[in-house]
Amino acid sequence: MSLGPTELILILAIVVVVFGAGKLSQVGGAVGKSIREFREASEPRSETTTTTTQSTAAGPITPATSTSTTTTVVAPDTKPPATV
Repeated sequence: MSLGPTELILILAIVVVVFGAGKLSQVGGAVGKSIREFREASEPRSETTTTTTQSTAAGPITPATSTSTTTTVVAPDTKPPATV
């Protein structure tokens, strides 16, 4: 099943009615941008990116910053201590 020229014109007319002629260029731009981003994401990554990722993954893992967090745990069937 393929779309002939009559079907394409009918689909284009419906799109113009739904979106309006002014919004049609914005919709087309958004669709084009989406297709471009999809193609870029689906392309295989370059060799330099793969090499960098492999060498980074082999190194030791060190935290960027040291933070201290204090957590208080209260059992569900006990009351918290009373304050005086």
